[in-house]
Amino acid sequence: MIELAARALVNKPNSVRVEQIEAQDGLTFHIRCADGDLGRLIGLNGMTARSLRHVVTCAGKASGTRYFLTIEDGRSVRNNEPFLHGVYEFQPNSA
Repeated sequence: MIELAARALVNKPNSVRVEQIEAQDGLTFHIRCADGDLGRLIGLNGMTARSLRHVVTCAGKASGTRYFLTIEDGRSVRNNEPFLHGVYEFQPNSA
């Protein structure tokens, strides 16, 4: 579902990849997109990213698991060091 939403928002939908990584504290969804599409996923003042976060949070509450979301473009991670502008992490509010 996250991949479908992300593909609908970007200019290069075939470049969107979503990975799921399980950890003790929950499940992390990594959205990766083409260079230049990051702004379309983040949106004006982060509105689109907040909407994606809301979807992830609701799904996590329904399943009883904490879900996290990261959004990266092709330039975001080099040598395991994210550029400050490129990686956004969202955590659901604790309930």
